[in-house]
Amino acid sequence: MDLIGSFVNGDTAHSWAGANYTNFINHKTFGAWQDSETEDFKSAGWMHAEGTELMVEDRFGTLRFYLGKTTSILSLLKSVSHCSTKPLVGPVQGVLSTSAPWGKAGTLLILPEMRPGSGCNILHSGLGLRDKVPVIGFGGTKCGLMGAGMANGYNNKHPMDWHMSLEDSASCTRSGCDQARCTGPWNGHVLATSTDSNSKPGRHDDSTWGKIWIR
Repeated sequence: MDLIGSFVNGDTAHSWAGANYTNFINHKTFGAWQDSETEDFKSAGWMHAEGTELMVEDRFGTLRFYLGKTTSILSLLKSVSHCSTKPLVGPVQGVLSTSAPWGKAGTLLILPEMRPGSGCNILHSGLGLRDKVPVIGFGGTKCGLMGAGMANGYNNKHPMDWHMSLEDSASCTRSGCDQARCTGPWNGHVLATSTDSNSKPGRHDDSTWGKIWIR
């Protein structure tokens, strides 16, 4: 596996969130792999490394997806040209392995920048995103997702690069697990989500960092 990016909360950089969301799709690199758990990291592999498997890691475990074809993460991001809540890699068939109770309920969703009201990422004054969704999501409910590049309503001025956890007691795979005001499936799929409300502070933020690998 090649480490191509890391997302660190608490380093004050917000390299992947808020006004810096364009780092998901540009050719800029930053950080060092040796420091990938203490500062944001993006390697040239984000643009160029290709593989058929994508692995998500935090300090609690891993979640591995089969992509269905040989591709790079940048190509995946650019392949989604419009706002769609349909999983790019669906739950059940797309999950190869996981060390968390996410099991077969993990997914891969990519939401690109779109016009206001589209339900995808939109910049507005200051840091944060108007629609408050991650650029890459791995689980959640119809109220919101958990993933990388997240700016939350409760944390709008200080967006988080990583907003999810693979820790056993923090995640749930039953319908209605998230205690948010509008629980329910995401586009018809019951995805892994938080035992707390994933649109508010909770145990899903305990990871502090996340990594994305490709092979």
